[in-house]
Amino acid sequence: MSILIEPRDVPNEQKMYASLIPTAVVFNLSKPLAGYESVGIGLDWEKAHNLEFHNYIFMDGVKMLILDFVIYSLLGIYIDNIMPRTTGTQRHWFYPCDWLTPTYWDCFNLCRRGDRKSALEMRQEYQENTFKSRKGAFSAKKLIFDEDETEVDADFETKYISPENFERPDNSTKTLEKQKRFLKIEDLRKTFGNGFRAVDGVNVRMYEGQIFALLGHNGAGKTTTISMLTGMLRPTTGFATVYGYDVFQYDLDDVRRFMGVCP
Repeated sequence: MSILIEPRDVPNEQKMYASLIPTAVVFNLSKPLAGYESVGIGLDWEKAHNLEFHNYIFMDGVKMLILDFVIYSLLGIYIDNIMPRTTGTQRHWFYPCDWLTPTYWDCFNLCRRGDRKSALEMRQEYQENTFKSRKGAFSAKKLIFDEDETEVDADFETKYISPENFERPDNSTKTLEKQKRFLKIEDLRKTFGNGFRAVDGVNVRMYEGQIFALLGHNGAGKTTTISMLTGMLRPTTGFATVYGYDVFQYDLDDVRRFMGVCP
């Protein structure tokens, strides 16, 4: 690196390009600072802006240092969002460009007008078209917004259990469902990298104003389920909505405003 930026005959353009590396900026800034101080001239505001030292102006280096800070901060935020992790949710690699898609702006305008039903339907279609080919993509499950649920959907909680072990919610919950004031979890699964299946097909509804107790022996998947619902773990497959928000894919930032976990 010093061979590229230290010699006096290295042009200013080359040193500026090299300044995209923070260590090169610090090197180029320390040379004039030490040089001027060593001969008793010193470095003031005017000299920092106008005086060249080996084809390099001190304030140009300061500006490049600020630019490096912005670039590497944005890069760090981007990598932190797309890199696989043990905890937390991973976003797709092109998520900063979502705003370039027509679907994003159509959903934005619908949400702004309060038409959340249509917005979620459009985003679900976008999810199916965009994420089907991704490894570990969520199951393409259509959202149901009808006033009255079909009989099949009403019994989705008994998919993996015997009907005699299931107590159907009372009629008062129908109003909460119509108003989307409940949490609905469907086919939630979590398989870790070593093949261990911690959660295997959870189907449940939790209603506003009620206390729901999730019971099970050690290792049954209680903590894993709660961690997935609050964004601490990424589910393998499954679908969940709360107050009409998509928990796992699009609306996690909104969901975290009113739902969390206290370990």
